Amino acid sequence: MDPCDFHKTAELLKNRSEEPHIRTSIGRAYYGTFLYFREFLVKNGLEKKKKPRMDIHAFVTECLQYSN
Repeated sequence: MDPCDFHKTAELLKNRSEEPHIRTSIGRAYYGTFLYFREFLVKNGLEKKKKPRMDIHAFVTECLQYSN
């Protein structure tokens, strides 16, 4: 699934006042962002297999923390 689709879903839900909609909006925004950067890292030669004991979310976060 295209990460942008998660962002579109987040946009649709973000202005709703019910807690489930707000929480889902936040979750979809996070996941869309995560997928975007995971794909970006793979395209630039950084894959999780290079750090096999690390969770993929932690791997993406660490790569972004140390990036320019």
